[in-house]
Amino acid sequence: MILWLRVRRAWLLLLAAVLVAVLSRWAAGASFAMPALVGSTSSIMWTTLVLLLWGVAVADAFSTSTLAVEARPSVRVARHDAALFVVATGVAAGGLVVTGGASGPALGAVARLVIISGLACAVTRRFGPGAATLTCAVLLVGSAPYGPSAWAGDYVRVLHPDGNQATAVVLAVALGGLALWMLLTRRVAVRLGSSVRLADA
Repeated sequence: MILWLRVRRAWLLLLAAVLVAVLSRWAAGASFAMPALVGSTSSIMWTTLVLLLWGVAVADAFSTSTLAVEARPSVRVARHDAALFVVATGVAAGGLVVTGGASGPALGAVARLVIISGLACAVTRRFGPGAATLTCAVLLVGSAPYGPSAWAGDYVRVLHPDGNQATAVVLAVALGGLALWMLLTRRVAVRLGSSVRLADA
């Protein structure tokens, strides 16, 4: 168990959860304007960018599960991974609510964090941590220039506090469930190149 926690860098996930809560509380309500490519005006909350930190931490934690040595992890390890995903996401979400770092309704803030958590885990399992980080960054930052007043703006900006909350909840359930399913069924694309480099080191 201790070795597994060290390999998954659970301490880094805990640190990231604390940082997300603290930074979100510190930056609550703060935003900066962005040129709107679609619509009239657009802006991005600093708390939205903080979510990228969580996405990177989740991707890093589960990146080791894609190495060849874990090509077919045991059922026990798969259950541990699923438990880690649930607990870590729950701690991060709870930190947002307790510290008051949620921008907008607490349900929406929790849903957005779960979306990033599920997305980062699922993409890492299939394509690797680099792809997961890039995907989260593109979705978080790329949707910012789409103004909320534009057509379907509240759906495009679902990862932002002014996005559609119901859609965020649905996506959170879907992506969180997908990540759990991939962990429990041990669905993973093995990165042989990274495994070889790790062994050589």
